[in-house]
Amino acid sequence: MHSEYLLTNPKLINKHLSLLVSSGFLVTLHIDDKQSFMTMILHVDQEKKILIVDNAPDELLNKKILTQKSVRFSGTYQGIDFSFQSNAIRSGRFRNQPVFGMALPKDLFWRQRREFYRIRSPQHRNSWLSVPNSGDMWSLSLLDLSLSGAAVLGTPDIDREQITEDTVLPDCRLTLDGQGEGEVTIKIIYQHPLNIKKPQLGIRVGVKFLSMERGVELKIQRYMRELERELLQKMEG
Repeated sequence: MHSEYLLTNPKLINKHLSLLVSSGFLVTLHIDDKQSFMTMILHVDQEKKILIVDNAPDELLNKKILTQKSVRFSGTYQGIDFSFQSNAIRSGRFRNQPVFGMALPKDLFWRQRREFYRIRSPQHRNSWLSVPNSGDMWSLSLLDLSLSGAAVLGTPDIDREQITEDTVLPDCRLTLDGQGEGEVTIKIIYQHPLNIKKPQLGIRVGVKFLSMERGVELKIQRYMRELERELLQKMEG
């Protein structure tokens, strides 16, 4: 298992496991090399350091799980491969349903595939994507970023007819705080209001990078690493 993808920071581990809980994502629980089934992580109790997992669909499997010293979980969530082991398994109840309680893992394998990995760009970072709109260049604040695309904030007065889905826009400029700028060609993937009840907040626009001038990919990588370091420092307090 690649050590660069192995997380041992409890706060990061809890954060990622809680993401699986909130999304209702199905994970594979491996009892041994031969038997496994799909289940859900229902709750992460950080105070008691307990993981609450839904029961197996078969009572024989449930009994076998209780005889194991540990079990392994795995899955692929939005392009992220993950796996971890848990022990101290016991039966219990959670929200009036039978469940398994087990220890939170001490480490978590969490490999974010290069083309899928995205990171949020804080608004205090002066980063944006400039796109042609109504004969002018509009600078749209960066919301999140990956090597393959980005999400940006469109102001309420932007001409949405010119940034409809599948529209290709050449001669755009990506500006990254502390890393400089570069030319990119983008394709609009989606656009929708940030809040339907509050149109004054603007729209979220998802774009895919179709091409970029030399050096832009390296700038994106460096910028994303900066944001990762900032996030880790905040989590470690």
